[in-house]
Amino acid sequence: MGREIGFEYRLVLRSGNDLGVVRLPLAFGEKVLDVSGASGFRVEGSELVLPTSGRTAEMTVTGTLPKVGVFTPDPRSAYEWWLFESDAEHRLTVKGARQVDAAESPIPRTQATSRLLLVQRGQRVEVAVEPLASVEVLAAVVRGHRRTVVLTERGDLVADDTLTYENSGIDYLNYAPGGRPIYLATDARAQRIMHQGTATEEILVPLQTGSHTIQVQSLAQAAVRPLGGTMELPMPSYPLTASQVALTVGLPERVVPLALLGGDRPVWFADAGDAVAVVLGFVAAWIAVRPRAARGRGRLVALRALGGVVLAGLWFLSPALYVALLVGLATAVAAWFAARLLRGAGRAAALVVLVAAGGLALLIGLFALSVSRDSSRAESPYEARVASAPAAVSRSKDDDKAGGAALAPGGAVLEGVTPVALSLPSAARSLHVSRELVTRERAFRPVLVYTTASALAPLVLLWLAGAALLLAAHRAPLAEIYRRAAVRLARRPEDDPPQGSGGARPGAAPPVR
Repeated sequence: MGREIGFEYRLVLRSGNDLGVVRLPLAFGEKVLDVSGASGFRVEGSELVLPTSGRTAEMTVTGTLPKVGVFTPDPRSAYEWWLFESDAEHRLTVKGARQVDAAESPIPRTQATSRLLLVQRGQRVEVAVEPLASVEVLAAVVRGHRRTVVLTERGDLVADDTLTYENSGIDYLNYAPGGRPIYLATDARAQRIMHQGTATEEILVPLQTGSHTIQVQSLAQAAVRPLGGTMELPMPSYPLTASQVALTVGLPERVVPLALLGGDRPVWFADAGDAVAVVLGFVAAWIAVRPRAARGRGRLVALRALGGVVLAGLWFLSPALYVALLVGLATAVAAWFAARLLRGAGRAAALVVLVAAGGLALLIGLFALSVSRDSSRAESPYEARVASAPAAVSRSKDDDKAGGAALAPGGAVLEGVTPVALSLPSAARSLHVSRELVTRERAFRPVLVYTTASALAPLVLLWLAGAALLLAAHRAPLAEIYRRAAVRLARRPEDDPPQGSGGARPGAAPPVR
Protein backbone atom coordinates (compact mmCIF):
# COMPACT_ATOMS: atom_id res chain seq x y z
CA MET A 1 0.00 0.00 0.00
CA GLY A 2 1.38 3.36 -1.08
CA ARG A 3 0.13 6.10 -3.36
CA GLU A 4 -1.36 3.21 -5.30
CA ILE A 5 -2.14 -0.32 -4.16
CA GLY A 6 -0.07 -2.97 -5.89
CA PHE A 7 -0.42 -6.72 -5.63
CA GLU A 8 1.68 -9.74 -6.47
CA TYR A 9 0.16 -13.23 -6.62
CA ARG A 10 2.46 -16.23 -6.63
CA LEU A 11 0.53 -19.29 -7.77
CA VAL A 12 1.67 -22.88 -7.31
CA LEU A 13 -0.62 -25.24 -9.23
CA ARG A 14 -0.58 -29.05 -9.17
CA SER A 15 -2.99 -31.57 -10.69
CA GLY A 16 -3.16 -35.30 -11.41
CA ASN A 17 -3.94 -34.50 -15.04
CA ASP A 18 -2.89 -31.73 -17.39
CA LEU A 19 -3.81 -28.36 -16.01
CA GLY A 20 -4.88 -26.92 -19.34
CA VAL A 21 -6.37 -23.47 -19.06
CA VAL A 22 -6.60 -22.12 -15.51
CA ARG A 23 -9.12 -19.44 -14.67
CA LEU A 24 -8.34 -17.19 -11.71
CA PRO A 25 -11.26 -15.06 -10.47
CA LEU A 26 -10.50 -11.34 -10.02
CA ALA A 27 -12.83 -10.97 -7.09
CA PHE A 28 -11.24 -7.77 -5.70
CA GLY A 29 -11.24 -5.67 -8.86
CA GLU A 30 -7.64 -6.44 -9.74
CA LYS A 31 -6.07 -4.82 -12.79
CA VAL A 32 -3.51 -7.29 -14.14
CA LEU A 33 -0.40 -5.73 -15.64
CA ASP A 34 1.91 -8.72 -16.14
CA VAL A 35 2.04 -12.50 -15.72
CA SER A 36 5.30 -14.41 -15.65
CA GLY A 37 5.43 -18.22 -16.00
CA ALA A 38 2.62 -18.37 -18.56
CA SER A 39 2.87 -18.37 -22.34
CA GLY A 40 0.10 -15.83 -22.52
CA PHE A 41 -2.80 -14.46 -20.55
CA ARG A 42 -5.99 -12.59 -21.10
CA VAL A 43 -8.75 -11.11 -18.99
CA GLU A 44 -12.29 -12.20 -19.68
CA GLY A 45 -14.78 -10.28 -17.61
CA SER A 46 -13.85 -10.82 -13.98
CA GLU A 47 -11.52 -13.77 -14.64
CA LEU A 48 -7.89 -14.07 -15.58
CA VAL A 49 -7.32 -16.81 -18.17
CA LEU A 50 -3.94 -18.50 -17.85
CA PRO A 51 -2.97 -21.17 -20.44
CA THR A 52 -0.67 -23.85 -18.96
CA SER A 53 0.90 -27.10 -19.98
CA GLY A 54 1.71 -30.09 -17.85
CA ARG A 55 0.59 -31.10 -14.40
CA THR A 56 2.46 -28.34 -12.42
CA ALA A 57 2.93 -24.67 -12.97
CA GLU A 58 4.26 -21.66 -11.05
CA MET A 59 3.19 -18.18 -12.05
CA THR A 60 3.57 -14.65 -10.75
CA VAL A 61 0.76 -12.17 -11.40
CA THR A 62 1.33 -8.44 -10.74
CA GLY A 63 -0.99 -5.49 -11.02
CA THR A 64 -2.91 -2.90 -9.02
CA LEU A 65 -6.01 -2.81 -6.84
CA PRO A 66 -8.56 0.00 -6.72
CA LYS A 67 -9.05 -0.36 -2.96
CA VAL A 68 -8.64 -2.66 0.00
CA GLY A 69 -11.30 -4.22 2.18
CA VAL A 70 -12.24 -7.84 2.91
CA PHE A 71 -10.16 -10.59 1.32
CA THR A 72 -10.95 -14.33 1.20
CA PRO A 73 -8.79 -17.15 -0.15
CA ASP A 74 -9.62 -19.03 -3.34
CA PRO A 75 -11.91 -22.04 -2.62
CA ARG A 76 -9.45 -24.30 -4.42
CA SER A 77 -6.62 -23.37 -2.00
CA ALA A 78 -5.94 -25.43 1.09
CA TYR A 79 -4.26 -22.37 2.60
CA GLU A 80 -2.76 -19.08 1.40
CA TRP A 81 0.04 -16.80 2.55
CA TRP A 82 -0.97 -13.13 2.60
CA LEU A 83 1.77 -10.50 3.01
CA PHE A 84 0.64 -6.92 3.57
CA GLU A 85 3.07 -3.97 3.33
CA SER A 86 2.70 -0.20 3.44
CA ASP A 87 5.06 2.71 2.98
CA ALA A 88 5.81 5.43 5.54
CA GLU A 89 2.93 7.61 4.32
CA HIS A 90 0.20 5.05 5.13
CA ARG A 91 -0.93 3.28 8.25
CA LEU A 92 -2.09 -0.31 7.80
CA THR A 93 -4.56 -2.27 9.96
CA VAL A 94 -5.09 -6.02 9.36
CA LYS A 95 -7.60 -8.26 11.21
CA GLY A 96 -9.20 -11.66 10.84
CA ALA A 97 -6.40 -14.24 10.56
CA ARG A 98 -3.45 -15.56 12.49
CA GLN A 99 -0.31 -13.46 12.08
CA VAL A 100 2.98 -15.35 11.83
CA ASP A 101 6.62 -14.39 11.66
CA ALA A 102 7.27 -12.32 8.54
CA ALA A 103 10.60 -14.10 8.06
CA GLU A 104 8.67 -17.20 6.95
CA SER A 105 7.13 -15.36 4.01
CA PRO A 106 7.64 -17.04 0.62
CA ILE A 107 7.48 -13.54 -0.91
CA PRO A 108 10.48 -11.28 -0.21
CA ARG A 109 9.71 -8.37 2.07
CA THR A 110 10.39 -4.78 0.94
CA GLN A 111 9.07 -2.71 3.87
CA ALA A 112 9.65 -2.73 7.59
CA THR A 113 5.87 -2.72 8.14
CA SER A 114 5.40 -6.21 6.64
CA ARG A 115 2.69 -8.41 8.16
CA LEU A 116 2.42 -12.08 7.20
CA LEU A 117 -0.84 -13.98 7.73
CA LEU A 118 -1.61 -17.67 7.22
CA VAL A 119 -5.19 -17.77 5.94
CA GLN A 120 -7.04 -21.08 6.01
CA ARG A 121 -9.92 -22.06 3.76
CA GLY A 122 -13.10 -20.30 4.82
CA GLN A 123 -11.35 -17.47 6.73
CA ARG A 124 -11.44 -13.79 5.82
CA VAL A 125 -9.06 -10.89 6.22
CA GLU A 126 -10.14 -7.28 6.84
CA VAL A 127 -7.66 -4.63 5.73
CA ALA A 128 -7.87 -0.86 6.30
CA VAL A 129 -5.41 1.78 5.16
CA GLU A 130 -5.20 5.31 6.60
CA PRO A 131 -3.08 7.84 4.68
CA LEU A 132 -0.77 9.97 6.82
CA ALA A 133 -0.21 13.67 6.14
CA SER A 134 3.40 14.71 5.63
CA VAL A 135 4.78 17.82 7.33
CA GLU A 136 7.72 20.06 6.53
CA VAL A 137 10.90 19.59 8.56
CA LEU A 138 13.96 21.72 9.02
CA ALA A 139 16.88 20.67 6.87
CA ALA A 140 19.11 23.34 8.45
CA VAL A 141 18.76 25.51 11.53
CA VAL A 142 20.73 28.35 13.12
CA ARG A 143 21.53 27.34 16.69
CA GLY A 144 22.71 30.78 17.70
CA HIS A 145 23.09 34.15 16.00
CA ARG A 146 25.14 36.88 17.69
CA ARG A 147 25.13 40.29 16.03
CA THR A 148 27.13 43.34 17.12
CA VAL A 149 26.26 46.73 15.59
CA VAL A 150 28.41 49.78 16.36
CA LEU A 151 27.27 53.30 15.48
CA THR A 152 30.12 55.70 14.81
CA GLU A 153 30.16 59.48 15.24
CA ARG A 154 29.72 59.94 11.47
CA GLY A 155 26.62 57.75 11.34
CA ASP A 156 28.21 54.55 10.00
CA LEU A 157 26.82 51.23 11.20
CA VAL A 158 29.46 48.52 11.37
CA ALA A 159 27.84 45.09 11.87
CA ASP A 160 29.53 41.83 12.80
CA ASP A 161 27.47 38.61 12.72
CA THR A 162 28.44 35.19 14.02
CA LEU A 163 26.10 32.30 13.20
CA THR A 164 26.38 28.72 14.43
CA TYR A 165 24.29 26.40 12.26
CA GLU A 166 23.42 22.73 11.89
CA ASN A 167 23.02 21.54 8.30
CA SER A 168 21.80 18.24 6.87
CA GLY A 169 22.00 18.88 3.15
CA ILE A 170 21.56 22.52 2.05
CA ASP A 171 24.35 23.66 -0.25
CA TYR A 172 23.99 27.47 -0.19
CA LEU A 173 22.28 30.02 2.01
CA ASN A 174 20.80 33.23 0.58
CA TYR A 175 21.94 35.73 3.20
CA ALA A 176 20.93 39.42 3.19
CA PRO A 177 23.25 41.10 5.74
CA GLY A 178 21.24 44.33 6.02
CA GLY A 179 24.07 46.41 4.56
CA ARG A 180 27.03 46.21 2.24
CA PRO A 181 28.88 42.93 2.87
CA ILE A 182 32.63 43.36 3.36
CA TYR A 183 33.74 40.10 5.01
CA LEU A 184 32.71 36.45 5.00
CA ALA A 185 34.33 33.53 6.80
CA THR A 186 33.39 29.90 7.47
CA ASP A 187 34.99 28.29 10.52
CA ALA A 188 37.40 31.27 10.81
CA ARG A 189 38.54 30.87 7.19
CA ALA A 190 37.89 33.80 4.86
CA GLN A 191 35.68 33.18 1.83
CA ARG A 192 34.95 35.07 -1.34
CA ILE A 193 31.75 37.11 -1.32
CA MET A 194 29.56 35.88 -4.16
CA HIS A 195 26.17 37.07 -5.44
CA GLN A 196 23.57 35.22 -7.45
CA GLY A 197 22.73 37.14 -10.62
CA THR A 198 21.69 40.73 -10.03
CA ALA A 199 20.46 40.20 -6.45
CA THR A 200 23.27 42.26 -4.93
CA GLU A 201 21.47 42.64 -1.59
CA GLU A 202 21.93 38.91 -0.94
CA ILE A 203 25.13 36.90 -0.83
CA LEU A 204 25.55 33.17 -1.27
CA VAL A 205 27.05 31.54 1.80
CA PRO A 206 28.30 27.97 1.19
CA LEU A 207 27.05 25.60 3.88
CA GLN A 208 28.77 22.44 4.99
CA THR A 209 27.12 19.38 6.47
CA GLY A 210 27.21 19.26 10.26
CA SER A 211 27.85 22.02 12.80
CA HIS A 212 29.83 25.03 11.60
CA THR A 213 30.23 28.77 12.18
CA ILE A 214 29.78 31.71 9.80
CA GLN A 215 31.08 35.24 10.33
CA VAL A 216 29.78 38.12 8.21
CA GLN A 217 30.65 41.82 8.42
CA SER A 218 28.69 44.59 6.71
CA LEU A 219 28.46 48.37 6.51
CA ALA A 220 25.33 50.55 6.56
CA GLN A 221 24.32 54.15 7.21
CA ALA A 222 22.08 55.66 9.88
CA ALA A 223 20.80 59.20 10.42
CA VAL A 224 21.13 60.54 13.99
CA ARG A 225 18.72 63.38 14.77
CA PRO A 226 20.04 66.34 16.78
CA LEU A 227 17.53 65.97 19.63
CA GLY A 228 16.91 62.21 19.49
CA GLY A 229 14.17 59.93 18.23
CA THR A 230 13.86 56.30 17.14
CA MET A 231 16.15 54.26 14.92
CA GLU A 232 15.29 50.86 13.43
CA LEU A 233 18.49 48.88 13.44
CA PRO A 234 19.14 46.78 10.31
CA MET A 235 19.03 43.02 10.81
CA PRO A 236 20.08 40.27 8.38
CA SER A 237 17.52 38.12 6.61
CA TYR A 238 17.85 34.45 5.67
CA PRO A 239 15.36 31.57 5.09
CA LEU A 240 16.41 29.55 8.15
CA THR A 241 14.93 29.34 11.61
CA ALA A 242 17.16 30.78 14.31
CA SER A 243 16.85 29.37 17.81
CA GLN A 244 18.17 32.58 19.38
CA VAL A 245 19.29 35.94 18.02
CA ALA A 246 21.30 38.19 20.35
CA LEU A 247 21.96 41.82 19.41
CA THR A 248 24.52 44.14 21.00
CA VAL A 249 24.44 47.83 20.06
CA GLY A 250 27.46 50.08 20.63
CA LEU A 251 26.87 53.84 20.68
CA PRO A 252 29.13 56.90 20.63
CA GLU A 253 29.38 59.45 23.43
CA ARG A 254 26.87 61.90 21.98
CA VAL A 255 24.08 59.31 21.60
CA VAL A 256 22.34 58.46 24.89
CA PRO A 257 20.08 55.35 24.73
CA LEU A 258 16.70 55.44 26.42
CA ALA A 259 15.29 52.05 25.38
CA LEU A 260 15.97 49.15 23.03
CA LEU A 261 12.73 47.51 21.90
CA GLY A 262 11.86 44.49 19.77
CA GLY A 263 13.34 41.68 21.87
CA ASP A 264 11.67 39.27 24.23
CA ARG A 265 11.95 41.95 26.92
CA PRO A 266 12.51 45.69 26.42
CA VAL A 267 15.81 47.11 27.65
CA TRP A 268 15.60 50.48 29.42
CA PHE A 269 18.29 53.00 30.24
CA ALA A 270 17.85 52.38 34.00
CA ASP A 271 17.75 49.10 35.91
CA ALA A 272 16.95 48.02 39.47
CA GLY A 273 20.27 49.34 40.79
CA ASP A 274 19.51 52.79 39.41
CA ALA A 275 16.07 52.71 41.03
CA VAL A 276 17.64 51.89 44.41
CA ALA A 277 20.12 54.76 44.00
CA VAL A 278 17.28 57.18 43.19
CA VAL A 279 15.27 56.10 46.25
CA LEU A 280 18.33 56.47 48.50
CA GLY A 281 18.91 59.93 47.03
CA PHE A 282 15.38 61.07 47.90
CA VAL A 283 15.60 59.59 51.41
CA ALA A 284 18.96 61.27 52.05
CA ALA A 285 17.62 64.58 50.73
CA TRP A 286 14.53 64.35 52.91
CA ILE A 287 16.74 63.94 55.99
CA ALA A 288 19.50 66.39 55.08
CA VAL A 289 17.55 69.32 53.61
CA ARG A 290 16.61 71.51 56.60
CA PRO A 291 16.98 75.16 55.54
CA ARG A 292 16.47 77.78 58.23
CA ALA A 293 15.12 80.28 55.74
CA ALA A 294 12.24 78.02 54.66
CA ARG A 295 8.95 79.47 55.83
CA GLY A 296 5.96 77.21 55.59
CA ARG A 297 5.61 73.48 55.22
CA GLY A 298 4.96 73.65 51.48
CA ARG A 299 8.26 75.36 50.76
CA LEU A 300 10.13 72.88 52.92
CA VAL A 301 8.57 69.94 51.05
CA ALA A 302 9.44 71.57 47.72
CA LEU A 303 13.07 72.07 48.77
CA ARG A 304 13.33 68.46 49.96
CA ALA A 305 11.87 67.21 46.67
CA LEU A 306 14.36 69.41 44.81
CA GLY A 307 17.15 67.92 46.91
CA GLY A 308 16.00 64.42 45.98
CA VAL A 309 16.00 65.33 42.29
CA VAL A 310 19.49 66.82 42.57
CA LEU A 311 20.89 63.77 44.38
CA ALA A 312 19.18 61.33 41.98
CA GLY A 313 20.51 63.28 39.01
CA LEU A 314 24.00 63.24 40.52
CA TRP A 315 23.92 59.42 40.34
CA PHE A 316 23.57 59.56 36.57
CA LEU A 317 26.06 62.43 36.15
CA SER A 318 28.82 61.22 38.48
CA PRO A 319 28.28 57.99 40.46
CA ALA A 320 31.55 58.47 42.35
CA LEU A 321 30.54 61.95 43.56
CA TYR A 322 27.10 60.58 44.45
CA VAL A 323 28.65 57.87 46.64
CA ALA A 324 30.99 60.40 48.30
CA LEU A 325 28.14 62.81 49.04
CA LEU A 326 25.90 60.06 50.38
CA VAL A 327 28.66 58.76 52.68
CA GLY A 328 29.37 62.33 53.85
CA LEU A 329 25.70 62.96 54.67
CA ALA A 330 25.45 59.66 56.56
CA THR A 331 28.60 60.52 58.55
CA ALA A 332 27.29 64.01 59.34
CA VAL A 333 23.95 62.65 60.59
CA ALA A 334 25.73 60.07 62.78
CA ALA A 335 28.04 62.80 64.16
CA TRP A 336 25.01 64.98 64.97
CA PHE A 337 23.43 62.17 66.98
CA ALA A 338 26.76 61.50 68.76
CA ALA A 339 27.10 65.17 69.70
CA ARG A 340 23.62 65.14 71.20
CA LEU A 341 24.05 61.89 73.13
CA LEU A 342 27.68 62.09 74.31
CA ARG A 343 29.79 64.64 76.16
CA GLY A 344 33.47 65.26 76.73
CA ALA A 345 36.03 62.63 75.76
CA GLY A 346 33.36 60.16 74.70
CA ARG A 347 32.01 62.59 72.13
CA ALA A 348 35.49 63.28 70.78
CA ALA A 349 36.27 59.57 70.50
CA ALA A 350 32.92 58.95 68.77
CA LEU A 351 33.61 61.70 66.25
CA VAL A 352 37.03 60.27 65.48
CA VAL A 353 35.52 56.79 64.99
CA LEU A 354 32.76 58.17 62.79
CA VAL A 355 35.20 60.07 60.59
CA ALA A 356 37.36 56.97 60.20
CA ALA A 357 34.31 54.82 59.46
CA GLY A 358 33.09 57.37 56.92
CA GLY A 359 36.43 57.36 55.14
CA LEU A 360 36.50 53.57 55.08
CA ALA A 361 32.91 53.43 53.79
CA LEU A 362 33.84 55.91 51.06
CA LEU A 363 36.77 53.77 49.94
CA ILE A 364 34.63 50.62 49.99
CA GLY A 365 31.87 52.33 47.99
CA LEU A 366 34.24 53.67 45.35
CA PHE A 367 35.94 50.29 45.09
CA ALA A 368 32.60 48.49 44.70
CA LEU A 369 31.55 50.99 42.05
CA SER A 370 34.78 50.43 40.14
CA VAL A 371 34.46 46.63 40.40
CA SER A 372 30.85 46.72 39.18
CA ARG A 373 31.86 48.81 36.19
CA ASP A 374 34.72 46.47 35.33
CA SER A 375 32.53 43.38 35.68
CA SER A 376 29.77 44.87 33.55
CA ARG A 377 32.31 45.69 30.87
CA ALA A 378 33.80 42.21 31.07
CA GLU A 379 30.35 40.61 30.81
CA SER A 380 29.22 42.92 28.02
CA PRO A 381 28.86 41.04 24.71
CA TYR A 382 30.28 44.08 22.94
CA GLU A 383 33.43 44.11 25.04
CA ALA A 384 33.85 40.36 24.52
CA ARG A 385 33.30 40.75 20.77
CA VAL A 386 35.85 43.56 20.55
CA ALA A 387 38.36 41.50 22.50
CA SER A 388 37.94 38.53 20.17
CA ALA A 389 37.62 40.45 16.89
CA PRO A 390 40.78 40.17 14.79
CA ALA A 391 42.39 43.30 13.48
CA ALA A 392 42.99 41.46 10.24
CA VAL A 393 43.06 37.92 8.98
CA SER A 394 46.46 36.68 7.96
CA ARG A 395 46.60 35.52 4.37
CA SER A 396 48.86 32.88 3.02
CA LYS A 397 50.36 32.73 -0.43
CA ASP A 398 47.74 30.23 -1.50
CA ASP A 399 45.00 32.61 -0.44
CA ASP A 400 46.61 35.44 -2.36
CA LYS A 401 46.81 33.28 -5.45
CA ALA A 402 43.22 32.12 -5.05
CA GLY A 403 41.69 35.50 -4.29
CA GLY A 404 44.10 37.87 -5.97
CA ALA A 405 46.47 40.20 -4.17
CA ALA A 406 45.53 43.41 -5.92
CA LEU A 407 43.64 46.09 -4.03
CA ALA A 408 41.53 48.83 -5.47
CA PRO A 409 42.80 52.43 -5.19
CA GLY A 410 42.04 53.82 -1.74
CA GLY A 411 41.62 50.39 -0.13
CA ALA A 412 38.17 49.71 -1.59
CA VAL A 413 36.55 46.28 -1.77
CA LEU A 414 37.07 44.31 -4.97
CA GLU A 415 34.59 41.72 -6.17
CA GLY A 416 36.00 38.19 -6.18
CA VAL A 417 38.84 38.97 -3.77
CA THR A 418 39.13 37.05 -0.49
CA PRO A 419 38.30 39.70 2.16
CA VAL A 420 39.92 40.44 5.50
CA ALA A 421 38.11 41.24 8.75
CA LEU A 422 37.53 44.79 9.96
CA SER A 423 38.15 45.76 13.58
CA LEU A 424 35.03 46.93 15.38
CA PRO A 425 35.02 50.66 16.24
CA SER A 426 35.07 51.79 19.86
CA ALA A 427 31.87 52.66 21.67
CA ALA A 428 31.09 54.62 24.84
CA ARG A 429 27.87 52.73 25.68
CA SER A 430 26.41 49.36 24.79
CA LEU A 431 23.03 47.66 25.11
CA HIS A 432 22.13 43.99 24.75
CA VAL A 433 18.81 42.45 23.69
CA SER A 434 17.85 38.96 22.51
CA ARG A 435 14.92 37.08 21.02
CA GLU A 436 14.05 33.39 20.78
CA LEU A 437 12.82 31.51 17.69
CA VAL A 438 13.26 34.00 14.86
CA THR A 439 11.95 33.27 11.34
CA ARG A 440 11.08 35.37 8.31
CA GLU A 441 7.47 35.40 9.42
CA ARG A 442 8.47 36.29 12.99
CA ALA A 443 11.28 38.67 12.15
CA PHE A 444 13.40 40.41 14.78
CA ARG A 445 13.19 44.18 14.20
CA PRO A 446 14.92 46.05 17.04
CA VAL A 447 14.16 49.74 17.53
CA LEU A 448 16.48 52.08 19.46
CA VAL A 449 14.91 55.00 21.32
CA TYR A 450 17.62 57.56 21.97
CA THR A 451 18.42 61.14 22.77
CA THR A 452 21.58 63.15 22.34
CA ALA A 453 23.98 65.08 24.54
CA SER A 454 22.70 68.33 22.98
CA ALA A 455 19.15 67.51 24.05
CA LEU A 456 20.32 66.72 27.60
CA ALA A 457 22.29 69.98 27.96
CA PRO A 458 19.24 71.96 29.20
CA LEU A 459 18.58 69.26 31.81
CA VAL A 460 22.16 69.55 33.03
CA LEU A 461 21.75 73.31 33.31
CA LEU A 462 18.51 72.82 35.25
CA TRP A 463 20.33 70.40 37.55
CA LEU A 464 23.04 72.98 38.19
CA ALA A 465 20.37 75.59 38.88
CA GLY A 466 18.67 73.25 41.37
CA ALA A 467 21.98 72.58 43.11
CA ALA A 468 22.66 76.31 43.31
CA LEU A 469 19.18 76.92 44.73
CA LEU A 470 19.77 74.31 47.43
CA LEU A 471 23.11 75.87 48.35
CA ALA A 472 21.48 79.29 48.53
CA ALA A 473 18.73 77.95 50.82
CA HIS A 474 21.41 76.51 53.14
CA ARG A 475 23.67 79.54 52.94
CA ALA A 476 23.23 80.55 56.60
CA PRO A 477 24.01 77.14 58.17
CA LEU A 478 26.89 76.59 55.74
CA ALA A 479 28.33 80.02 56.62
CA GLU A 480 27.96 79.21 60.35
CA ILE A 481 29.80 75.89 59.86
CA TYR A 482 32.54 77.69 57.94
CA ARG A 483 32.90 80.36 60.63
CA ARG A 484 33.15 77.83 63.43
CA ALA A 485 35.70 75.80 61.52
CA ALA A 486 37.77 78.93 60.83
CA VAL A 487 37.72 79.93 64.51
CA ARG A 488 38.69 76.43 65.60
CA LEU A 489 41.59 76.34 63.17
CA ALA A 490 42.77 79.86 64.14
CA ARG A 491 42.74 79.24 67.94
CA ARG A 492 46.10 78.40 69.57
CA PRO A 493 46.61 75.91 72.43
CA GLU A 494 47.74 78.59 74.89
CA ASP A 495 44.39 80.33 74.46
CA ASP A 496 42.59 77.44 76.17
CA PRO A 497 42.11 77.84 79.96
CA PRO A 498 44.12 75.46 82.13
CA GLN A 499 42.25 72.48 83.51
CA GLY A 500 40.84 73.08 87.01
CA SER A 501 40.85 76.88 86.74
CA GLY A 502 37.59 78.58 87.47
CA GLY A 503 37.88 81.19 84.77
CA ALA A 504 39.87 82.51 81.92
CA ARG A 505 43.41 83.91 82.15
CA PRO A 506 43.56 87.74 82.64
CA GLY A 507 43.90 89.48 79.32
CA ALA A 508 42.92 86.42 77.32
CA ALA A 509 39.97 86.42 75.00
CA PRO A 510 36.98 84.38 76.13
CA PRO A 511 36.87 80.98 74.46
CA VAL A 512 34.40 80.48 71.70
CA ARG A 513 32.08 77.50 72.28
